[in-house]
Amino acid sequence: MFKQLRHSKVLQKLNRFTFNKLTIKSKLLLMLLGVSMGSILVISSVSWYTGQKTLKATIFKHLVSIRSSKSQQFEQYFESLYSQLGILANDRMTISAMVELKKGFKQLNQQFIPSDWDEALEKHYEKEFFPKLTANIPGDLKFGTFRPSGQAARYLQRYYIVTNPNPVGEKDKLLAAEDGSDYSKFHATYHQEFAEILENFGFYDIFLIDHKTGDIIYSVYKETDYGTNLDNGPYASSGLAKAVNAVRENPEQGAVQIFDFSFYRPSYGAPAAFLATPIYNGPHMIGIFAVQLPVDRINDLMTDNQDWEAEGLGKTGETYLVGSDLLMRSVSRFLIETPEKYKQAIREQGVTEETIQLIENLETTIFLQKVDTIAAREALKGKIDYKTVKDYRGIDVLSAYSPLEIKGLDWVILSEMDVSEGYQPIYTLQRNLLIATILLIVLVTFTSNFASYIFVQPIETLIQAIRKATEGDRNVAIQLESEDELGKLAKSINLMTRRLDRQTELLEEKSRESDALLLNILPSLAAERLKKGDTKVTNNVRQATVLVAQIGSFTEFAEQHDASKATEILSAIISVFDSEAQKYDVDKIAVMGDRYVAVCGLLKPQLDHIKRGVDFALAMAESLQHINDKNGIALDLRLGMHAGAVQAGIVGGQNFAYTLWGEAFGTANELLARGKSKQILVSQAIYEPLKGNYEFSPSSVRDLDGIQVWQLIVSSTSSS
Repeated sequence: MFKQLRHSKVLQKLNRFTFNKLTIKSKLLLMLLGVSMGSILVISSVSWYTGQKTLKATIFKHLVSIRSSKSQQFEQYFESLYSQLGILANDRMTISAMVELKKGFKQLNQQFIPSDWDEALEKHYEKEFFPKLTANIPGDLKFGTFRPSGQAARYLQRYYIVTNPNPVGEKDKLLAAEDGSDYSKFHATYHQEFAEILENFGFYDIFLIDHKTGDIIYSVYKETDYGTNLDNGPYASSGLAKAVNAVRENPEQGAVQIFDFSFYRPSYGAPAAFLATPIYNGPHMIGIFAVQLPVDRINDLMTDNQDWEAEGLGKTGETYLVGSDLLMRSVSRFLIETPEKYKQAIREQGVTEETIQLIENLETTIFLQKVDTIAAREALKGKIDYKTVKDYRGIDVLSAYSPLEIKGLDWVILSEMDVSEGYQPIYTLQRNLLIATILLIVLVTFTSNFASYIFVQPIETLIQAIRKATEGDRNVAIQLESEDELGKLAKSINLMTRRLDRQTELLEEKSRESDALLLNILPSLAAERLKKGDTKVTNNVRQATVLVAQIGSFTEFAEQHDASKATEILSAIISVFDSEAQKYDVDKIAVMGDRYVAVCGLLKPQLDHIKRGVDFALAMAESLQHINDKNGIALDLRLGMHAGAVQAGIVGGQNFAYTLWGEAFGTANELLARGKSKQILVSQAIYEPLKGNYEFSPSSVRDLDGIQVWQLIVSSTSSS
């Protein structure tokens, strides 16, 4: 206050000794410049704010559109994948291959395996397999850990891997070994067709598995899992083994089981996911058809074949998948485009050098890159939203996220773009507005100089003063030291504005007192209607939520304490209830002693009036508990709640009141009457729309006129 007075005195001195010495032209010029520049700044600020808000909304809308499109594509892809697997498993060729290859596999289990074959197999593992696997899996690898135990497995790995003339990664090119076995004859019959299926559908590998023994009797790609046993072999704990066991536990024909990504040693420790489904020959299950999920196809879908800019994601945008473990399920754009910059960014986020090396070796972020961000966590909770967050690189991004609806997988999808790129149009707008503001200021300076020849400052000052007064400005004070007619007019205007200001203050004070009294009697919207002259305030809605609460044990408390203490506690409770009601947009109707009546959706339509009512009821219980804890008392809340038709209106003459009636109010009252201490009883109309979001239990109260009664559980973690 002292600073304001001192500032005012300084202005008065400057006005007396300097401003009055200026010519009228100079006064007008300064005034015009001030008003014009202020207007320009206001317009620029409004334009900046409006443009920024619009551009932000446009950017997020674009990201949401991309996310929705990718979600639909990916969900349809998995639906197609499940369907394809069912069709392939029931194909006559697959059934025949399963029968004949299993027969040939059993014959190979009777074969004698010379010791030199085992030696050659061990040499192959140590020379070809272990060096690549060691780069991705730490530790000293021993052949004994990976050695296939079955005779058929050792036989097949000898002919189809060790002596296969094709290099590692191309072992699938061998149509059949020239060993004269029935297995190789059957392999020659079906291998080309399975290889074509793998190519056409984009699978990484296809497996035929004996569901009784757990033997992998066939594989297109011929990695070290070929021929091994998934029950007791080296890969018994792998994702493929778990997918096979899931089929065994759920052998329904056509059912597809999926096992999420995990590190798979036969693929040199790369992350792999598997799908499996039973093979039936008539009514009999004869085996399991399994595929290794095509990682490249997933990445192509997410990256639009690495053409992010054509997708509308600019130079920093990407769409990627995250699993329930907060690990990526698709490749990061930045690993592909700027690997060194990406590795440096995640290194700064605390990613270990071991993980970074593994990402580099495997050339993927799947099951390796942690995405512990707000967006990922909210999406995993089932939320669909968009906001500005920090991504897994620690960079501010615009993120649109949602869960995916894929059977067997708890994945989410995120579409993101760096804030620096997304807000580039906003920065451009800011620069353009600044340039435009500077140009306008220069233009206004010349225009004001010209206008000063036409207008005079005292007249403009009077006009501005009168305008401010009519707009409600109470601080209008015309500073004119001249004693001419304009000076006298200025003094008259100052006197008039002071008197008007005083009258306005008195009227406003009376209005505030009247409004406060009215709001204590009526809900705010009803009070507004009454103030506007509507003497027949009535409301009739078909759907609203009514809450009738009673503060249990208050009568006993009041009897044990003096009236002032009881009044103080009751006032505190009602004040807290009123505050929570305002928070959830619930209207308080009446307080009758220890009873509190409220309704949501009556005066102001609310699509979610039931949820708001339940949240308010939980907040009332929690607030009352806080008051109990604070004051060392033990009051409890008993509450009845129902949703349905409600009527209300102002009744009475001079001593009027806002009264509630109708089916919902009657049912809520009845629920309160039948409830016990610390019980919140709700009707079926409350329970049905919210049963998946809140905890309810069947009430001991029997059905109320055909209405099933439930108890809302108040937990310690309930949101207030």
